[in-house]
Amino acid sequence: MDQSLKTQARWLFRQLRPRLGAHIWSVVLITLGSLMFLLDPLLIKWLIDYVLPRRDFRLLLVVALGFFAIYIFRLAFTTLAGIVSFRTVQALFFESASAF
Repeated sequence: MDQSLKTQARWLFRQLRPRLGAHIWSVVLITLGSLMFLLDPLLIKWLIDYVLPRRDFRLLLVVALGFFAIYIFRLAFTTLAGIVSFRTVQALFFESASAF
C-alpha cells in the first residue's frame, strides 16, 4: 500500500469518527426500509389463504390498509436515511473544507 494512500485513509477515518453514529443510524434506517419489502409477500399470502376464501370485506380493508402502511413506513425509513446521510456528508465536507 502506498504511503500517501495510508496517510489519506488515516485522515479519512479521523474525519469519520465523530460522525460514525450518524452513518450507522443511516444504515439502520436503510436496512429497516429494505426489510419492509419482506412484509408484502406475507400480507399477500394471508390475503390469498385467509381473506379471499372467507369473502370478508372488513379483512380486505385491513389488507389494503396494511399495504398502505407498509408503503408509508418504507418511504419514511428510506427518506429519513437519505436525509441523515445527506446531512452527515454535508457536515463532513464543510468541516474538512474549513480545515484547508
